[in-house]
Amino acid sequence: MSGEPAVEQIRRRIADLEERVARLEGDGGVAAGDGAPAPATDGSEPSAYVRELIAAGQKVAAIDAYRKEAGVGIKDAKRRIDELAG
Repeated sequence: MSGEPAVEQIRRRIADLEERVARLEGDGGVAAGDGAPAPATDGSEPSAYVRELIAAGQKVAAIDAYRKEAGVGIKDAKRRIDELAG
């Protein structure tokens, strides 16, 4: 049947997405079930994910992730990431 390849493709995509979610949960980037980055503990300490982005030289991505985690504006997020990047 022509529908079977599409079903298999969807199953593979679901499996891939489940694997990605499991990795994010393990890294502390996403809390199980909410689909959002785990919030920073006090609004100033970035997650391990943000620190990895900084270490990889991905400052723009780190700023964006930190903004979402900490609920701060772009100016404050940039300042904090610049401090951490040294």
